Amino acid sequence: MIIEVVFNAPPYGPFDYIVGADSAKETPGDLSLVGRRVEAPFGRSRRRGYVLKEKQKSAFGESALKSVLSVIDDKPVLDADNLRFAENMAERCLASPAVFCDLLYPADLRITIPLFSSALEPRGAEHSRSASRKKDRPPVSVVCAKFEERFESYRAIVAETLARGESALLVMPAVSDVRYALARFADLSPIEWNSAASLSAIESFFGKISSGGGHFIVGARRAVFLRPSKLSKIIIERDYDYGHKDGRKPYYVSRDAALAAASVINGVEAVFGGLVFSSQIFEMLSSGALKRPVNMPAEYSASPFETERPADFSRPSQVSERLSSMLDAAYAVGSSAIIHSGRKGTLSGYYCRACSAIIKCPDCDVALSLVETNGVADFRCPYCSKTFGATPRCPKCGSSEAKSLSFGAGGMASEIKRLYPAAKVATVSSLSSDVDDVADADFIVTTSPIPPYLTKKKTLVVAITDAGLDMAHPEFTAAERSFLRAAEYADFAGGARLAVFPASRLAGAGDIFAKSFGDFYAAELSARKELGYPPYGGLAAMTFAGKNEKKVFAAAVRAVEGLNALAAEGVEALGPSPGPRKRLRGNYIYKVMIKYSAPSAALRNYLLSGRAASGVVANVDAAVL
Repeated sequence: MIIEVVFNAPPYGPFDYIVGADSAKETPGDLSLVGRRVEAPFGRSRRRGYVLKEKQKSAFGESALKSVLSVIDDKPVLDADNLRFAENMAERCLASPAVFCDLLYPADLRITIPLFSSALEPRGAEHSRSASRKKDRPPVSVVCAKFEERFESYRAIVAETLARGESALLVMPAVSDVRYALARFADLSPIEWNSAASLSAIESFFGKISSGGGHFIVGARRAVFLRPSKLSKIIIERDYDYGHKDGRKPYYVSRDAALAAASVINGVEAVFGGLVFSSQIFEMLSSGALKRPVNMPAEYSASPFETERPADFSRPSQVSERLSSMLDAAYAVGSSAIIHSGRKGTLSGYYCRACSAIIKCPDCDVALSLVETNGVADFRCPYCSKTFGATPRCPKCGSSEAKSLSFGAGGMASEIKRLYPAAKVATVSSLSSDVDDVADADFIVTTSPIPPYLTKKKTLVVAITDAGLDMAHPEFTAAERSFLRAAEYADFAGGARLAVFPASRLAGAGDIFAKSFGDFYAAELSARKELGYPPYGGLAAMTFAGKNEKKVFAAAVRAVEGLNALAAEGVEALGPSPGPRKRLRGNYIYKVMIKYSAPSAALRNYLLSGRAASGVVANVDAAVL
């Protein structure tokens, strides 16, 4: 049996502290692992982390380490004593003021416990529990502008903050964005936060930010949990996340952590920057809940998109003449063109020509995609990345005759190379990515918006194909995700022509792009208000996963029954229903949505006292706790 305690904030916290003991080899509390980087088994998956170094014993205390192992071993069910103990241990941790403790239970119930407490700050931090208080309205500002103008606003905010001897955090969406910000603001002496750094580098980092005057820290999403001395501003660049999360792990966005910090720590202001925002931030903007008024850009009164007729991009031969004319115009003047594809891979959605069955990954409820890498094509699962060679067999009849239903980014790139043989074509996707080739490319085929600092050529046209494809997912943020993905090009492309080709097989997919940004948000917020969905109410996901579908479904049903008993507390359980991908990596997935007017002690106690059946892993989003 592996006994572990993990002090972390996956996937959004600073780093992991792992203390491990295998009872078959070591006695609980044995510190012989101290100082070595380990691959630590965690549930049925493997997690990477650091064991505490020998000199870090004093941060926790050797007796405390033994107590952790004892508590988890002897008391597998989390109770008030355990929670207080975990909080006490987190207070000793050098990591951050908002620490999430993942505890592994013998019954395989995993739950993420948020500890938003100002007492959990690094040594030397200025704030204390007594200095913190819950505010009725957290101080929030918005910088609503396009990319270049927005970053100059950040410069002014940070320079003013540092001049007062205070600290500022700039939280960027991705590591490539962090590198750009560090170079752009080099004159402000930024300090980089890198959660993948060595433990000694992390110790050195905290030594720098925990004392002295103001500091300017730049990092990716996990940086939002840092608390340098005299923290005054937490700047969140592009607070939204338009990705669809199918995994089991609870998900937390930096926006929520920044709002929590601004709510409880005196003197801290959250600043959100972007051309577009999540619905939660836009609701604050439109309701007058901000510290300063905002001048809205032109996109909020008139749509920047040219909505074309729906086009079928499921075959290479059917790349529309309309798109070809746009690409011709850009190529003729030496400018670049960006083609955003709603699908990954070269060709996807294969079906058997003998029996018409969809050819799927045996471990995932996902159709295979054909991916070309260095001239070699093979079939691959978009989720688990398992490969099946060039001729996969139908799992139903055994035939190797397959035909594609759709045309992905790789296929689009191949077709453009055929049409423009002398042009440089770069393909950027999570399946086959080569960002280095983007800088001087004539055509960029991508599944993710391309920030302007990656390209050297002027972008003349952006064509968004299969627009609105996210709306095929039966999920209440689907329209917002489709809108945000397209709107990001209005932010990045800087005067380029924005042509939207709605998905041909999805009725009404183009309607959201015909509206101005302001009209889109107004319609979206009106519908959510009527339903009581965020930001007008709470919605949290419980996810159940396991190899045995019947046991997983039964666990989800029991959760619904327990939640419905809390109706008097304003709690409603929606579901259970299969996940958007019913089976991923060999695990069946069922979801239960918890709808609530406000977090309550009864709801929190029910979730913390729950037990999942053996072989079933249960997760609940941290926000509800």
